[in-house]
Amino acid sequence: ERMLERRRVPSLVAIRAGLLCAVIDAPQDGGGATGALEPVALARKLRAELASRFGEAHASASRVGPTHSLRMSFHEARCALEAVRLRNGDGPEVATYEDLGAFQLLLSLQDDEALLSYCRSVLGPIEQGEGDYGDELVRSLDVFIEHNGHWEKAAGALYCHRHTLRYRIRRIEQLTGRDFSSARDRIEFWLALRGRELAR
Repeated sequence: ERMLERRRVPSLVAIRAGLLCAVIDAPQDGGGATGALEPVALARKLRAELASRFGEAHASASRVGPTHSLRMSFHEARCALEAVRLRNGDGPEVATYEDLGAFQLLLSLQDDEALLSYCRSVLGPIEQGEGDYGDELVRSLDVFIEHNGHWEKAAGALYCHRHTLRYRIRRIEQLTGRDFSSARDRIEFWLALRGRELAR
């Protein structure tokens, strides 16, 4: 927030879903309160400053949009960040809409009910088959995929033993009839998890 104040950029800064987010005044014509810097250039400078202070930092920026579409802007920036992360570091300093790849498909779906229907078809058996424990299985699934199937890292993020995580993943496979050794099944899990976030 102070970095933006020093640059005299009006902004709202908050933590959402574990991410540091800033909403800035960036009119559609590219001018305005960001001064001589357009949003992506500003994000590059802020990312570099954060990295110099705190170590490795990743950043993304959504397209400029109206205030009533902040939810979509947040998801666009988050999805761009995730898409670049999945490239194992092979990406730009600041991820943007152009880096979305398959995420563009999810973001382009205007029908939330259709998106939720797809998500339910993939994740529903987990939630319905295990009752209250289903939420924990879905969270474990999400973290496991976010850590690219790395057992130790995912278990650490979940604060559980890796054997516990292995049991949960096996249970998910049993409930859904899907197999984590299948690239298609892993992609469908990932799309359903991200799609559910977008439709909320």
